[in-house]
Amino acid sequence: MKLLFDIGCNVGEYLSDMMGKYPDCNFVAVEPQEQLCNMLNLKFSTSVSSGRVKIYNKAVGDKVGTVNLHVASDNSVSTTCDEFRNKSCFAASEHIMPDGKMFKD
Repeated sequence: MKLLFDIGCNVGEYLSDMMGKYPDCNFVAVEPQEQLCNMLNLKFSTSVSSGRVKIYNKAVGDKVGTVNLHVASDNSVSTTCDEFRNKSCFAASEHIMPDGKMFKD
């Protein structure tokens, strides 16, 4: 059995592409944003039911434990990294956003 991982699956574009490209593989998708994880379970419900895809609402890192997820208004840049949240170009863009916040917290 071939097994491919999509860590930080987001809305499932890469997963969908890989499922088409590798029809004989099984997949593990990991997505820490609960709302996106719920959407993935609906989007891939047939593949989840058949066991071809396993979806986990988790974050992946180099340590076991818990971590804070900073959810961004653009879900593709949500992060667990405080440095990214505070020093990236996305943090700088908060100054030009209408509500002044990129990250919801």
